[in-house]
Amino acid sequence: MAKGVFGVPLLALLAAAATWLAARLVGATPSFGTALTVVAVTLVPFAVEQLVTLVAALRQASLSTSTAGGLVPSSLAQWVDAPGAIAGWKPGATQKLLSLVDFFHAWRALVFGVGFAAAVGGRRAWLVPGATALYVLVIAAFTIGLPGVFEAGGGR
Repeated sequence: MAKGVFGVPLLALLAAAATWLAARLVGATPSFGTALTVVAVTLVPFAVEQLVTLVAALRQASLSTSTAGGLVPSSLAQWVDAPGAIAGWKPGATQKLLSLVDFFHAWRALVFGVGFAAAVGGRRAWLVPGATALYVLVIAAFTIGLPGVFEAGGGR
């Protein structure tokens, strides 16, 4: 419960600070409130995803931790069979990469890109793809990069 009460608002504040800093780096001067609004609107698809998952979970006769992740098939990892192990890659890396191509991730990236473009007053033709790419990089860092770092150094 503490994660939902304190975790999401704290992460929203940190993301707003990062958004405000990114806007300053591209030469804009939005207020912190504007950056927080961009992040808050970006969280709407997350809330919809959680609501859809809740409805799907309530419709199940029984639920286990192994089946909970596949209740809402929104990523390519659930629709496409991953190819076998690629030489030099960790087992399961292809599956993780396919899981990044997710409907809700794409929706959040698009909302963030449009919101960031509006916040900095720039041309959407350049800022939406740029902000979307930034969002995808952040998702990749937190779902592939950081877990790999902690997994590699876990025993030391």
